[in-house]
Amino acid sequence: MIDNFDLFNGTEKFDLILKKIEDDNKEVFREAMITYDECCTFFSLNNKISLVEVNNKLPNSIKNLIDVEWKRFCNN
Repeated sequence: MIDNFDLFNGTEKFDLILKKIEDDNKEVFREAMITYDECCTFFSLNNKISLVEVNNKLPNSIKNLIDVEWKRFCNN
């Protein structure tokens, strides 16, 4: 068995995208009192990773941005 098994294999690159969104919108994340680590819930089924939920404390503009980036990430 691999020691560093990651159920969400492949999301590391998306973590960088989330970090950039957070860095570009620091005040929004500060006001929502969440970090990019808390902002998304992922689920894995049949080796397919899905973005299940974006934290509802974030404004719709940021939620939409994350959704768009997730779709772009999945299409690449």
